[in-house]
Amino acid sequence: MSELPLLSRGLAGAVLGISLVLTLWLVQQDGVAVLLTVAAVAALLMLLAETVWKRARTPADLTVVLTDAGGAVVAAPPGTLLELLAPYCVEPALDLFQMVRDAREYGARSRLFVSDRQDEALCLTVTRLEGAKRFRWNWVYVDQPDQHRSLLSRMDLPAAEVDKAGRVIWANPAAQDCLGQVVPPSLDIGESFAPQPGQDWRLLSRKDSGSHATLMFEATTARAPSVFEIDDLLSRLPIPVARISATGEIISANAITSDLIGQPIEPGMMLDSVLEGMGPPLSQRLAKLTARDGRPLTEVARIRNGVADRFVQLNLLGLRMGEDMTILMSLSDATELKTMEAQFVQSQKMQAVGQLAGGVAHDFNNLLTAISGHCDLLLMRHRVGDSDYSDLMQVRENTNRAAALVRQLLAFSRKQTLQPTQLDLWDTLGDLSHLLNRLIGANVTLDIRKGEDIPTVRVDERQFEQVVMNLVVNARDAMPDGGLITLNARGRTLVNPLRRDKVTVPAGDYALIEVKDTGQGIAPDDLRKIFEPFFTTKGPGRGTGLGLSTVYGIVKQSGGYVFVDSHLGEGTTFSLYLPAVVKTAPELVPRAPVIEPSRDVTGRGVILLVEDEVPVRTFAKRALEMRGYEVIEAGTGEDALELLKASVELHPDIVLSDVVMPGMDGPSWVREADTRLDGARVIFMSGYAEDAFDGTDHPGSAYLAKPFSLNQLVLTVKEQLERVD
Repeated sequence: MSELPLLSRGLAGAVLGISLVLTLWLVQQDGVAVLLTVAAVAALLMLLAETVWKRARTPADLTVVLTDAGGAVVAAPPGTLLELLAPYCVEPALDLFQMVRDAREYGARSRLFVSDRQDEALCLTVTRLEGAKRFRWNWVYVDQPDQHRSLLSRMDLPAAEVDKAGRVIWANPAAQDCLGQVVPPSLDIGESFAPQPGQDWRLLSRKDSGSHATLMFEATTARAPSVFEIDDLLSRLPIPVARISATGEIISANAITSDLIGQPIEPGMMLDSVLEGMGPPLSQRLAKLTARDGRPLTEVARIRNGVADRFVQLNLLGLRMGEDMTILMSLSDATELKTMEAQFVQSQKMQAVGQLAGGVAHDFNNLLTAISGHCDLLLMRHRVGDSDYSDLMQVRENTNRAAALVRQLLAFSRKQTLQPTQLDLWDTLGDLSHLLNRLIGANVTLDIRKGEDIPTVRVDERQFEQVVMNLVVNARDAMPDGGLITLNARGRTLVNPLRRDKVTVPAGDYALIEVKDTGQGIAPDDLRKIFEPFFTTKGPGRGTGLGLSTVYGIVKQSGGYVFVDSHLGEGTTFSLYLPAVVKTAPELVPRAPVIEPSRDVTGRGVILLVEDEVPVRTFAKRALEMRGYEVIEAGTGEDALELLKASVELHPDIVLSDVVMPGMDGPSWVREADTRLDGARVIFMSGYAEDAFDGTDHPGSAYLAKPFSLNQLVLTVKEQLERVD
């Protein structure tokens, strides 16, 4: 104790004063008997003072201090808890905090603090009051043997008495619970103090009292943190975290979680009302976590807030809180990750569809070649006025329409044959304006504007016209009640790379073509899919869904970039960036062969025809034989090699070979048979693009794109035979 109660201090002072005065008087009187008498009286008075002092330290009712949750005294006798504990521990504030923490969770906590001299102790008890906001502190001093067992029995701190032989002679209920048994007097200390599984204990104090010693120890059991500790920690973390129940009810969430979600997260809300699982509902995922005994689980969920898609990654961990399980959930923004994943999936899908479209186009071109060729053979026998002539012309026209559709598929798959040349955009747009005005109708106005310094570009003129027509027709359809289409061509120089829509346009000079309408605009959900093949917002029968995908394919194959801006009710703008080139001398652009009426297309010579499609091979053989050629046919590249090896006399004047065939492709078998061909002319034909194969080994070869007509076939053969190297 640092101070004595007022009564005991006054009484002790009075006794000392009286004893001093009597001693001086007796010395003067020199009365030994009287001196002894007074000394006895003084001893009795000192004993009385000590008794009063001890009773003041141990009143009948335990001393009470009322504090708040932080340990600050709100109602108490003189002196604070820190001053009270100072003589008994090194860090009283820490001990008080630990007791408050335990009392907040368990309702009450008691501890025994022993002085350094081991001659006295302080029994301190804290009790949680209503609401866990205020606490009552009780304490009593322990310094008399007859008080030990009475006080220790009421404490939750394990304590026991042992004799000099080390045998337990008494243990309080807390010690018996800790040891898992009622300690009998005959039980040896070494056996009785063995802790329960999962427990440990340490000796706090030992006080010897002659025949026995009082031991006080603390049992520690691994325990889960309290809910108050968890929530306090979560509120301080600098990352979005929350605590939820096994059923998905939100128990607590820090402020950063609300900021990430974009709405206040309050206790009692269900997780499914805030987040949407990407597969099964989150409640099912939580049930799975509970079944796994709380082992970590990672999920991705979409935020339900009615805005653009936003995603979060959830890291879930279960903690046992007694018999119940609470789930800790940390969140991180996964929107960019999911966006990149969706873009990757989209690119893979577009690539797969492109490959499919290219393959389908190749097969269709073979079929169309056979249909168109045999139709030409029939037309040679049915002239104008014949009853079958009109039917055959219908077959030819629909074959050409099908061929145009196949070209769109090839444009999307970027496998069509382009014939790029230097192009003056303003002249091309001027020539195209008449056709565009007929396409858009009377209630739509077309405004073509020319900007300054429009650079020269290198593109396929026919395909560029197709791009512009598709965009203008698309703009017309977006304005059913009429409107304005603005077609603006101008030059633009990018000093720095342009980064947009996950695409980087390199710095440099570009021709910028913008097609803007005043129509309805495109919904954000549709905007991400407009370049997908067969996607259309038009009604049934009003579009194939290939218009914009064709634009995308042609522009990308030409080395350019296409972007779109659209807002509902404000219209849409498509922007094309085509790389500028330095203008040089005019280029000769190869065109499809055109038959002159008076030109002789007959010929003489041996043609080695290699084609795996029987209908195409049959048509080509008949057409060439009708023009005077001798045709030797083979179904594969390997068959052609065998024919050349088997017949030494076979020296073809021209080789007409398909490019893509089972086994060896056209360029491969021709390269292998080069010495046997002895300088024969070579024509490659294919339903794929011209750049789909490597023709560098055959610089003099010609290319014939499928589907081709009878006249195109025989004229190409005639030109190759007459070509002068």
